[in-house]
Amino acid sequence: FRMKSITEQIKSARLAAGLTQKQVAEKTGIALVSYKQIETGSRWPAYSYLTKLAAVLKTSFIIEKR
Repeated sequence: FRMKSITEQIKSARLAAGLTQKQVAEKTGIALVSYKQIETGSRWPAYSYLTKLAAVLKTSFIIEKR
């Protein structure tokens, strides 16, 4: 069993919600370029972003300790 990375969880939740990257960025107040970086894994989401994303996407995220 492999746990999904935070970026995979965010993208999966967005797709399940039927939203575009732009819509999620607008609803959370996160700059579109920053959101794209989070979803592709080139930027780690700040805790404040995770809480906004969880609220907009109506989900929670599991962060695996390494």
